[in-house]
Amino acid sequence: MTALDLADDTFVVAPPKVLAKRLGEQAFWRKCWPQVSLDSYQDRGLEGRRWYVNGEVTGSAELWLEPYGDGTVVHLFLRADPAPDKAKPRTVDKLRKRYTIALKDAVVGLKLELEAGRPPGVGRKG
Repeated sequence: MTALDLADDTFVVAPPKVLAKRLGEQAFWRKCWPQVSLDSYQDRGLEGRRWYVNGEVTGSAELWLEPYGDGTVVHLFLRADPAPDKAKPRTVDKLRKRYTIALKDAVVGLKLELEAGRPPGVGRKG
């Protein structure tokens, strides 16, 4: 089992096409996790993407986009182990917390941007 096994599910009132483009960009991931590089090994189009993760942690990441109602459930996963010099339990706990918060902040930031001006409970226009 990997030391960092993160999963996040966020509903965004936006079509998969928009999310696949934005979440497939390196700029999104650099903002989220600047300590690692992501090398795509499977582009699944509107369904998502998979990456190898290297740097401060090593493993894999996955984006899965699930159409739902007038939006999309964004499923994000990170399964990775820290570099040997960061493998102490206390350090792993700090890494896990930092990567989790950075991921959620980035996804919620994108959600707020894409849903700007839309009152809660009101569907997507168009």
